[in-house]
Amino acid sequence: MDRRHLFIETDDGKSTESLQKELTQVKLEILNSEQGQQCLQVHAQKLQAEHRELKRVLTETNGLLNSKFSSEITNFDEENSDSGKYDCIIDIKSFKDLAGGGWELDFPNPNLIIKENYEDCFESIGNSLAFLTVTGAYDKGKTFLLNKLCNANFPSSKKVETKGISFKSTYVSDTTDIIIIDTAGTHGPIKYNEKISEKKETEKRIRDLVFLLSDFFIFVVNDFTTLDQELLEKLEKQLKGNKKKIHKELIVVHNLKDVYTEEMAEKAWEKQVTNLYDMKNKAHVIKTTVDGRAQIKWLKTEFTRHVMLISDLLPFGKQINSDTISLLRQWVSAFCANHTQKNIFRELFKILNENLKEKQNTNIVRSDSIKELHVAQEQLLDSNKFSVIRRENKYYLHSPYFKENHLDTTPNSFEPAFDVVRSSEEYLIIIDTPGIAEENLIVRRTKNVLIVEGVREKDFDGESQEFMRSFGKFYLEFKIPSDYDYRSRKKVYKDGTLRISFKHDSDD
Repeated sequence: MDRRHLFIETDDGKSTESLQKELTQVKLEILNSEQGQQCLQVHAQKLQAEHRELKRVLTETNGLLNSKFSSEITNFDEENSDSGKYDCIIDIKSFKDLAGGGWELDFPNPNLIIKENYEDCFESIGNSLAFLTVTGAYDKGKTFLLNKLCNANFPSSKKVETKGISFKSTYVSDTTDIIIIDTAGTHGPIKYNEKISEKKETEKRIRDLVFLLSDFFIFVVNDFTTLDQELLEKLEKQLKGNKKKIHKELIVVHNLKDVYTEEMAEKAWEKQVTNLYDMKNKAHVIKTTVDGRAQIKWLKTEFTRHVMLISDLLPFGKQINSDTISLLRQWVSAFCANHTQKNIFRELFKILNENLKEKQNTNIVRSDSIKELHVAQEQLLDSNKFSVIRRENKYYLHSPYFKENHLDTTPNSFEPAFDVVRSSEEYLIIIDTPGIAEENLIVRRTKNVLIVEGVREKDFDGESQEFMRSFGKFYLEFKIPSDYDYRSRKKVYKDGTLRISFKHDSDD
Protein backbone atom coordinates (compact mmCIF):
# COMPACT_ATOMS: atom_id res chain seq x y z
CA MET A 1 0.00 0.00 0.00
CA ASP A 2 1.23 3.46 -0.80
CA ARG A 3 2.18 5.30 2.45
CA ARG A 4 0.84 8.49 0.96
CA HIS A 5 -2.69 7.13 1.41
CA LEU A 6 -2.18 6.98 5.24
CA PHE A 7 -1.69 10.73 5.53
CA ILE A 8 -4.58 12.12 7.58
CA GLU A 9 -5.57 15.70 8.00
CA THR A 10 -7.32 17.01 11.11
CA ASP A 11 -10.21 19.41 11.16
CA ASP A 12 -7.87 22.37 11.67
CA GLY A 13 -5.77 21.33 8.76
CA LYS A 14 -2.80 19.95 10.73
CA SER A 15 -1.25 16.70 9.71
CA THR A 16 -0.36 13.88 12.09
CA GLU A 17 3.33 14.53 11.34
CA SER A 18 3.16 18.10 12.52
CA LEU A 19 1.24 17.02 15.60
CA GLN A 20 3.98 14.51 16.34
CA LYS A 21 6.58 17.27 16.11
CA GLU A 22 4.57 19.48 18.44
CA LEU A 23 4.20 16.60 20.90
CA THR A 24 7.97 15.99 20.85
CA GLN A 25 8.55 19.69 21.36
CA VAL A 26 6.17 19.71 24.34
CA LYS A 27 7.97 16.73 25.83
CA LEU A 28 11.30 18.49 25.45
CA GLU A 29 9.90 21.62 27.05
CA ILE A 30 8.54 19.57 29.94
CA LEU A 31 11.93 17.84 30.33
CA ASN A 32 13.75 21.15 30.24
CA SER A 33 11.27 22.52 32.71
CA GLU A 34 11.96 19.65 35.12
CA GLN A 35 15.70 20.15 34.75
CA GLY A 36 15.25 23.86 35.22
CA GLN A 37 13.20 23.24 38.31
CA GLN A 38 15.93 21.04 39.68
CA CYS A 39 18.46 23.75 38.92
CA LEU A 40 16.25 26.27 40.63
CA GLN A 41 15.97 23.99 43.65
CA VAL A 42 19.75 23.58 43.83
CA HIS A 43 20.21 27.33 43.46
CA ALA A 44 17.60 27.94 46.15
CA GLN A 45 19.37 25.51 48.50
CA LYS A 46 22.65 27.29 47.82
CA LEU A 47 21.06 30.63 48.57
CA GLN A 48 19.57 29.22 51.77
CA ALA A 49 23.02 27.89 52.83
CA GLU A 50 24.60 31.25 52.07
CA HIS A 51 21.82 32.95 54.00
CA ARG A 52 22.43 30.69 57.01
CA GLU A 53 26.19 31.34 56.84
CA LEU A 54 25.60 35.08 56.52
CA LYS A 55 23.22 34.96 59.45
CA ARG A 56 25.80 33.03 61.51
CA VAL A 57 28.54 35.53 60.62
CA LEU A 58 26.25 38.44 61.48
CA THR A 59 25.32 36.80 64.77
CA GLU A 60 28.99 36.18 65.64
CA THR A 61 29.94 39.69 64.55
CA ASN A 62 27.13 41.12 66.64
CA GLY A 63 28.30 39.00 69.56
CA LEU A 64 31.88 40.17 69.06
CA LEU A 65 30.81 43.79 68.89
CA ASN A 66 28.64 43.42 71.97
CA SER A 67 31.43 41.63 73.82
CA LYS A 68 33.93 44.24 72.69
CA PHE A 69 31.61 46.99 73.87
CA SER A 70 31.07 45.13 77.14
CA SER A 71 34.83 44.69 77.57
CA GLU A 72 35.33 48.43 77.12
CA ILE A 73 32.78 49.02 79.87
CA THR A 74 34.44 46.31 81.96
CA ASN A 75 37.84 47.91 81.49
CA PHE A 76 36.41 51.19 82.73
CA ASP A 77 34.91 49.40 85.73
CA GLU A 78 38.19 47.52 86.33
CA GLU A 79 40.14 50.75 86.55
CA ASN A 80 37.70 52.06 89.14
CA SER A 81 37.10 48.91 91.22
CA ASP A 82 39.00 47.62 94.25
CA SER A 83 39.33 44.14 92.71
CA GLY A 84 41.30 45.72 89.89
CA LYS A 85 43.92 47.14 92.23
CA TYR A 86 47.36 45.70 92.90
CA ASP A 87 48.54 45.50 96.50
CA CYS A 88 51.69 47.37 95.53
CA ILE A 89 53.32 48.84 92.43
CA ILE A 90 57.09 49.39 92.46
CA ASP A 91 57.70 51.91 89.71
CA ILE A 92 61.19 51.10 88.41
CA LYS A 93 62.12 53.56 85.71
CA SER A 94 65.85 53.03 86.24
CA PHE A 95 68.04 51.20 88.73
CA LYS A 96 70.01 54.41 89.23
CA ASP A 97 66.96 55.86 90.98
CA LEU A 98 67.36 53.43 93.87
CA ALA A 99 70.41 55.35 95.10
CA GLY A 100 68.91 58.69 94.10
CA GLY A 101 65.30 59.60 94.63
CA GLY A 102 64.29 55.97 95.13
CA TRP A 103 61.66 53.71 93.52
CA GLU A 104 58.18 55.06 94.09
CA LEU A 105 55.84 52.65 95.90
CA ASP A 106 52.14 52.91 95.19
CA PHE A 107 49.57 51.05 97.31
CA PRO A 108 46.41 51.30 95.15
CA ASN A 109 44.23 48.83 97.05
CA PRO A 110 42.20 50.83 99.63
CA ASN A 111 41.40 47.61 101.53
CA LEU A 112 45.03 47.28 102.61
CA ILE A 113 45.98 48.71 105.98
CA ILE A 114 49.35 50.45 105.90
CA LYS A 115 51.04 50.85 109.28
CA GLU A 116 51.45 54.39 110.53
CA ASN A 117 55.17 53.76 110.90
CA TYR A 118 55.90 53.91 107.19
CA GLU A 119 59.41 52.43 107.63
CA ASP A 120 57.76 49.12 108.57
CA CYS A 121 54.71 49.42 106.34
CA PHE A 122 55.84 46.52 104.16
CA GLU A 123 55.38 44.06 107.03
CA SER A 124 51.59 44.26 106.80
CA ILE A 125 51.37 43.28 103.13
CA GLY A 126 53.04 40.89 100.73
CA ASN A 127 52.85 37.79 102.95
CA SER A 128 52.25 34.50 101.15
CA LEU A 129 53.38 30.91 100.54
CA ALA A 130 55.08 31.45 97.20
CA PHE A 131 55.71 34.01 94.48
CA LEU A 132 54.53 33.38 90.93
CA THR A 133 55.72 35.64 88.11
CA VAL A 134 53.84 36.08 84.86
CA THR A 135 56.32 37.30 82.26
CA GLY A 136 56.68 37.77 78.52
CA ALA A 137 57.17 40.42 75.87
CA TYR A 138 55.17 43.64 75.61
CA ASP A 139 51.38 43.42 74.95
CA LYS A 140 51.11 39.61 75.00
CA GLY A 141 48.23 39.39 77.47
CA LYS A 142 49.99 38.86 80.81
CA THR A 143 47.42 40.89 82.74
CA PHE A 144 44.58 39.14 80.88
CA LEU A 145 45.93 35.83 82.18
CA LEU A 146 46.29 37.21 85.72
CA ASN A 147 42.64 38.22 85.73
CA LYS A 148 41.59 34.70 84.76
CA LEU A 149 43.95 33.02 87.20
CA CYS A 150 43.11 35.19 90.22
CA ASN A 151 39.48 36.11 89.51
CA ALA A 152 40.70 39.70 89.53
CA ASN A 153 39.88 42.76 87.43
CA PHE A 154 43.22 44.34 86.69
CA PRO A 155 42.97 46.76 83.75
CA SER A 156 44.07 44.83 80.67
CA SER A 157 43.74 46.95 77.59
CA LYS A 158 46.06 48.97 75.38
CA LYS A 159 45.09 52.02 77.44
CA VAL A 160 46.85 50.63 80.51
CA GLU A 161 50.57 49.88 80.85
CA THR A 162 51.99 47.79 83.69
CA LYS A 163 54.75 49.64 85.54
CA GLY A 164 57.99 48.10 86.85
CA ILE A 165 56.99 45.32 89.27
CA SER A 166 53.43 44.97 90.57
CA PHE A 167 52.11 42.30 92.91
CA LYS A 168 48.94 41.10 94.56
CA SER A 169 48.22 38.45 97.17
CA THR A 170 45.50 36.04 96.04
CA TYR A 171 44.13 32.51 96.39
CA VAL A 172 44.34 29.97 93.55
CA SER A 173 42.47 27.40 95.66
CA ASP A 174 40.73 27.28 99.03
CA THR A 175 43.98 26.50 100.81
CA THR A 176 46.68 27.95 98.54
CA ASP A 177 47.54 31.64 98.75
CA ILE A 178 50.27 33.04 96.55
CA ILE A 179 51.62 36.39 95.43
CA ILE A 180 51.26 37.06 91.72
CA ILE A 181 54.01 39.25 90.29
CA ASP A 182 53.29 41.21 87.12
CA THR A 183 56.00 43.04 85.22
CA ALA A 184 56.24 45.64 82.52
CA GLY A 185 56.60 43.70 79.27
CA THR A 186 59.93 43.67 77.49
CA HIS A 187 60.63 45.22 74.08
CA GLY A 188 58.01 47.93 74.47
CA PRO A 189 58.31 51.30 72.70
CA ILE A 190 60.30 54.15 74.21
CA LYS A 191 59.76 57.91 74.29
CA TYR A 192 61.71 60.31 72.12
CA ASN A 193 63.96 61.41 75.00
CA GLU A 194 64.87 57.87 76.16
CA LYS A 195 67.75 55.66 75.08
CA ILE A 196 67.04 52.20 73.70
CA SER A 197 70.17 50.77 75.29
CA GLU A 198 69.24 52.13 78.74
CA LYS A 199 65.69 50.80 78.50
CA LYS A 200 66.96 47.36 77.46
CA GLU A 201 69.35 47.36 80.40
CA THR A 202 66.56 48.30 82.84
CA GLU A 203 64.32 45.57 81.40
CA LYS A 204 67.11 43.02 81.82
CA ARG A 205 67.75 44.06 85.42
CA ILE A 206 64.03 43.84 86.24
CA ARG A 207 63.96 40.34 84.74
CA ASP A 208 67.02 39.38 86.81
CA LEU A 209 65.52 40.80 90.00
CA VAL A 210 62.17 39.11 89.45
CA PHE A 211 63.91 35.85 88.59
CA LEU A 212 65.71 35.83 91.95
CA LEU A 213 62.48 36.78 93.73
CA SER A 214 60.14 34.22 92.15
CA ASP A 215 59.51 30.57 92.96
CA PHE A 216 58.02 29.65 89.59
CA PHE A 217 57.08 31.28 86.29
CA ILE A 218 54.39 31.52 83.64
CA PHE A 219 55.63 32.76 80.26
CA VAL A 220 52.96 34.32 78.00
CA VAL A 221 53.23 34.41 74.19
CA ASN A 222 50.87 35.10 71.28
CA ASP A 223 52.21 33.82 67.99
CA PHE A 224 55.33 31.91 69.06
CA THR A 225 57.98 34.07 67.40
CA THR A 226 61.75 33.72 67.44
CA LEU A 227 61.84 36.62 69.94
CA ASP A 228 59.61 34.63 72.31
CA GLN A 229 61.73 31.52 71.79
CA GLU A 230 64.88 33.49 72.59
CA LEU A 231 63.40 34.92 75.80
CA LEU A 232 62.14 31.47 76.80
CA GLU A 233 65.55 29.90 76.17
CA LYS A 234 67.22 32.54 78.37
CA LEU A 235 64.79 31.84 81.20
CA GLU A 236 65.36 28.08 80.87
CA LYS A 237 69.11 28.59 81.12
CA GLN A 238 68.67 30.73 84.22
CA LEU A 239 66.57 28.05 85.90
CA LYS A 240 69.03 25.29 85.07
CA GLY A 241 71.96 27.37 86.29
CA ASN A 242 70.47 28.39 89.64
CA LYS A 243 70.84 25.76 92.36
CA LYS A 244 68.38 27.53 94.69
CA LYS A 245 65.44 27.13 92.32
CA ILE A 246 63.42 24.04 93.25
CA HIS A 247 61.03 24.14 90.30
CA LYS A 248 62.89 23.89 87.01
CA GLU A 249 59.80 23.76 84.78
CA LEU A 250 58.30 26.77 83.02
CA ILE A 251 54.64 27.06 82.11
CA VAL A 252 54.18 28.55 78.63
CA VAL A 253 50.71 29.97 77.90
CA HIS A 254 49.99 30.49 74.20
CA ASN A 255 47.48 33.35 74.32
CA LEU A 256 46.02 33.17 70.79
CA LYS A 257 43.78 36.23 70.87
CA ASP A 258 42.62 35.94 67.24
CA VAL A 259 41.44 32.31 67.46
CA TYR A 260 37.67 31.86 67.91
CA THR A 261 36.53 28.41 66.72
CA GLU A 262 37.50 24.80 67.46
CA GLU A 263 38.87 24.29 63.95
CA MET A 264 41.06 27.41 64.23
CA ALA A 265 42.23 26.27 67.67
CA GLU A 266 43.34 22.85 66.39
CA LYS A 267 45.27 24.36 63.48
CA ALA A 268 46.87 27.00 65.71
CA TRP A 269 47.91 24.39 68.32
CA GLU A 270 49.55 22.29 65.62
CA LYS A 271 51.30 25.24 63.96
CA GLN A 272 52.33 27.13 67.12
CA VAL A 273 53.23 24.22 69.41
CA THR A 274 53.47 20.60 68.26
CA ASN A 275 55.17 21.31 64.92
CA LEU A 276 57.99 23.16 66.71
CA TYR A 277 59.13 20.29 68.93
CA ASP A 278 60.61 16.83 68.50
CA MET A 279 57.44 14.85 69.21
CA LYS A 280 59.22 11.50 68.87
CA ASN A 281 61.91 11.92 71.52
CA LYS A 282 61.80 15.16 73.51
CA ALA A 283 58.13 16.19 73.74
CA HIS A 284 54.74 14.55 74.07
CA VAL A 285 51.10 15.57 74.39
CA ILE A 286 49.28 14.79 77.65
CA LYS A 287 45.57 14.94 78.45
CA THR A 288 44.65 15.87 82.02
CA THR A 289 41.16 15.77 83.53
CA VAL A 290 40.18 18.93 85.44
CA ASP A 291 37.13 19.51 87.63
CA GLY A 292 36.20 15.84 87.17
CA ARG A 293 34.92 16.30 83.62
CA ALA A 294 36.99 18.17 81.02
CA GLN A 295 40.15 16.82 79.45
CA ILE A 296 42.74 19.47 78.68
CA LYS A 297 45.45 18.79 76.11
CA TRP A 298 48.90 20.16 76.87
CA LEU A 299 52.48 19.62 75.70
CA LYS A 300 55.32 18.57 77.98
CA THR A 301 59.01 19.01 77.16
CA GLU A 302 62.03 18.57 79.41
CA PHE A 303 61.72 22.03 80.99
CA THR A 304 58.36 23.42 79.82
CA ARG A 305 54.62 22.81 79.91
CA HIS A 306 52.57 24.37 77.10
CA VAL A 307 48.86 25.23 77.25
CA MET A 308 46.60 27.38 75.08
CA LEU A 309 44.12 30.21 75.62
CA ILE A 310 41.97 31.63 72.82
CA SER A 311 39.55 34.52 72.42
CA ASP A 312 36.76 34.24 75.00
CA LEU A 313 34.28 36.39 73.08
CA LEU A 314 32.36 33.24 72.00
CA PRO A 315 31.07 30.31 74.13
CA PHE A 316 33.64 27.81 72.81
CA GLY A 317 36.51 30.08 73.83
CA LYS A 318 35.02 30.72 77.26
CA GLN A 319 34.85 26.98 77.95
CA ILE A 320 38.36 26.25 76.68
CA ASN A 321 39.83 29.10 78.73
CA SER A 322 37.92 28.12 81.87
CA ASP A 323 39.25 24.56 81.68
CA THR A 324 42.81 25.73 80.99
CA ILE A 325 42.74 28.13 83.95
CA SER A 326 41.52 25.27 86.17
CA LEU A 327 44.52 23.21 85.05
CA LEU A 328 46.90 26.11 85.78
CA ARG A 329 45.46 26.50 89.27
CA GLN A 330 45.86 22.77 89.81
CA TRP A 331 49.55 22.99 88.86
CA VAL A 332 50.22 26.08 90.98
CA SER A 333 48.59 24.47 94.03
CA ALA A 334 50.82 21.43 93.59
CA PHE A 335 53.93 23.61 93.27
CA CYS A 336 53.11 25.37 96.56
CA ALA A 337 52.64 22.18 98.57
CA ASN A 338 55.88 22.41 100.59
CA HIS A 339 56.28 26.19 100.85
CA THR A 340 56.05 28.27 104.02
CA GLN A 341 54.89 31.84 104.58
CA LYS A 342 57.28 34.66 103.65
CA ASN A 343 57.18 38.40 102.97
CA ILE A 344 57.92 39.73 99.49
CA PHE A 345 59.53 42.96 100.75
CA ARG A 346 61.84 41.09 103.11
CA GLU A 347 62.82 38.74 100.28
CA LEU A 348 63.44 41.73 98.00
CA PHE A 349 65.64 43.43 100.62
CA LYS A 350 67.51 40.18 101.16
CA ILE A 351 68.28 39.85 97.43
CA LEU A 352 69.48 43.43 97.14
CA ASN A 353 71.57 43.20 100.33
CA GLU A 354 73.15 39.93 99.21
CA ASN A 355 74.22 41.62 95.99
CA LEU A 356 75.66 44.52 97.99
CA LYS A 357 77.52 42.11 100.23
CA GLU A 358 78.89 40.15 97.28
CA LYS A 359 80.07 43.30 95.51
CA GLN A 360 81.60 45.04 98.53
CA ASN A 361 83.17 42.08 100.33
CA THR A 362 86.19 42.56 98.10
CA ASN A 363 86.67 46.00 99.69
CA ILE A 364 86.90 44.63 103.25
CA VAL A 365 90.44 44.46 104.58
CA ARG A 366 91.40 40.84 105.04
CA SER A 367 92.03 39.91 108.66
CA ASP A 368 93.66 36.90 110.21
CA SER A 369 90.76 36.87 112.63
CA ILE A 370 87.60 35.26 111.28
CA LYS A 371 85.65 37.05 114.00
CA GLU A 372 86.85 40.48 112.84
CA LEU A 373 85.87 39.65 109.28
CA HIS A 374 82.41 38.58 110.43
CA VAL A 375 81.93 41.83 112.37
CA ALA A 376 83.03 43.86 109.34
CA GLN A 377 80.48 42.08 107.18
CA GLU A 378 77.69 42.67 109.71
CA GLN A 379 78.54 46.38 109.87
CA LEU A 380 78.52 46.52 106.10
CA LEU A 381 75.03 45.00 105.93
CA ASP A 382 73.74 47.40 108.60
CA SER A 383 75.04 50.39 106.69
CA ASN A 384 73.46 49.17 103.48
CA LYS A 385 69.99 48.61 104.89
CA PHE A 386 67.22 49.34 102.41
CA SER A 387 64.42 51.46 103.73
CA VAL A 388 61.02 52.84 102.83
CA ILE A 389 61.04 56.63 103.05
CA ARG A 390 58.19 59.12 102.74
CA ARG A 391 58.23 62.42 100.86
CA GLU A 392 55.22 64.60 100.09
CA ASN A 393 52.75 61.82 101.02
CA LYS A 394 54.47 59.36 98.70
CA TYR A 395 56.48 56.24 99.59
CA TYR A 396 59.88 55.33 98.10
CA LEU A 397 62.20 52.34 98.35
CA HIS A 398 65.67 53.80 98.84
CA SER A 399 69.30 52.96 99.58
CA PRO A 400 72.06 55.58 99.37
CA TYR A 401 74.68 52.83 99.11
CA PHE A 402 73.23 50.98 96.13
CA LYS A 403 75.28 51.08 92.94
CA GLU A 404 73.86 50.48 89.48
CA ASN A 405 76.07 47.44 88.89
CA HIS A 406 74.98 45.55 92.00
CA LEU A 407 72.64 43.24 90.10
CA ASP A 408 75.08 42.33 87.35
CA THR A 409 76.00 39.04 89.02
CA THR A 410 72.62 37.40 88.56
CA PRO A 411 72.66 34.09 86.62
CA ASN A 412 73.05 34.28 82.85
CA SER A 413 73.27 38.06 82.56
CA PHE A 414 76.31 37.39 80.36
CA GLU A 415 75.67 34.87 77.60
CA PRO A 416 78.80 33.76 75.73
CA ALA A 417 78.51 32.66 72.10
CA PHE A 418 79.47 29.06 71.37
CA ASP A 419 79.77 26.51 68.56
CA VAL A 420 79.36 22.75 68.76
CA VAL A 421 81.25 20.80 66.08
CA ARG A 422 80.90 17.07 65.50
CA SER A 423 83.30 14.99 63.37
CA SER A 424 84.45 11.41 63.02
CA GLU A 425 87.41 12.14 65.31
CA GLU A 426 86.07 14.41 68.06
CA TYR A 427 83.16 16.30 69.58
CA LEU A 428 84.31 19.92 69.92
CA ILE A 429 82.77 22.76 71.94
CA ILE A 430 84.11 26.27 71.30
CA ILE A 431 83.05 29.07 73.68
CA ASP A 432 83.89 32.77 73.34
CA THR A 433 84.74 34.14 76.78
CA PRO A 434 86.32 37.56 76.18
CA GLY A 435 87.44 39.42 79.27
CA ILE A 436 87.32 36.31 81.51
CA ALA A 437 90.51 34.97 83.03
CA GLU A 438 91.00 31.21 82.76
CA GLU A 439 90.99 30.84 86.56
CA ASN A 440 87.48 32.33 86.64
CA LEU A 441 86.12 29.55 84.41
CA ILE A 442 84.76 26.36 85.97
CA VAL A 443 84.58 23.28 83.75
CA ARG A 444 83.08 20.13 85.24
CA ARG A 445 81.24 17.03 84.15
CA THR A 446 78.38 15.00 85.58
CA LYS A 447 78.40 11.70 83.70
CA ASN A 448 77.81 12.67 80.06
CA VAL A 449 76.80 16.30 80.75
CA LEU A 450 79.49 18.98 80.50
CA ILE A 451 78.94 22.11 82.60
CA VAL A 452 80.81 25.37 81.98
CA GLU A 453 80.25 28.35 84.26
CA GLY A 454 81.98 31.57 85.18
CA VAL A 455 81.61 35.30 85.66
CA ARG A 456 82.57 38.30 83.56
CA GLU A 457 83.36 41.32 85.74
CA LYS A 458 83.02 44.92 84.64
CA ASP A 459 86.33 46.29 83.42
CA PHE A 460 85.67 50.00 83.94
CA ASP A 461 84.66 52.52 86.61
CA GLY A 462 82.17 55.35 86.35
CA GLU A 463 78.65 55.66 85.02
CA SER A 464 77.74 53.96 81.75
CA GLN A 465 76.27 56.22 79.06
CA GLU A 466 75.45 53.38 76.66
CA PHE A 467 74.74 49.73 77.49
CA MET A 468 75.84 47.34 74.74
CA ARG A 469 78.17 44.88 76.47
CA SER A 470 76.96 42.50 79.18
CA PHE A 471 78.55 41.28 82.38
CA GLY A 472 77.80 38.79 85.13
CA LYS A 473 77.52 35.07 85.69
CA PHE A 474 76.82 32.48 83.02
CA TYR A 475 76.01 28.78 83.07
CA LEU A 476 76.09 26.39 80.09
CA GLU A 477 75.27 22.69 79.75
CA PHE A 478 76.23 20.36 76.90
CA LYS A 479 75.13 16.74 76.57
CA ILE A 480 77.92 14.60 75.12
CA PRO A 481 76.62 12.04 72.57
CA SER A 482 76.98 8.39 73.47
CA ASP A 483 79.40 7.66 70.60
CA TYR A 484 82.05 9.93 72.15
CA ASP A 485 84.15 9.15 75.22
CA TYR A 486 83.11 11.77 77.76
CA ARG A 487 86.05 10.77 80.00
CA SER A 488 88.58 11.83 77.36
CA ARG A 489 88.09 15.55 77.89
CA LYS A 490 90.72 17.98 76.62
CA LYS A 491 90.58 21.70 77.43
CA VAL A 492 92.48 24.52 75.72
CA TYR A 493 92.08 28.22 76.60
CA LYS A 494 93.68 30.86 74.37
CA ASP A 495 92.95 34.50 73.46
CA GLY A 496 89.55 34.54 75.22
CA THR A 497 88.33 31.34 73.56
CA LEU A 498 87.73 28.06 75.40
CA ARG A 499 87.93 24.83 73.38
CA ILE A 500 86.79 21.54 74.94
CA SER A 501 87.00 18.31 72.96
CA PHE A 502 86.03 14.66 73.43
CA LYS A 503 87.48 11.83 71.37
CA HIS A 504 85.30 9.53 69.31
CA ASP A 505 84.67 6.29 71.17
CA SER A 506 86.66 3.65 69.27
CA ASP A 507 84.67 0.84 70.90
CA ASP A 508 81.53 1.81 68.99
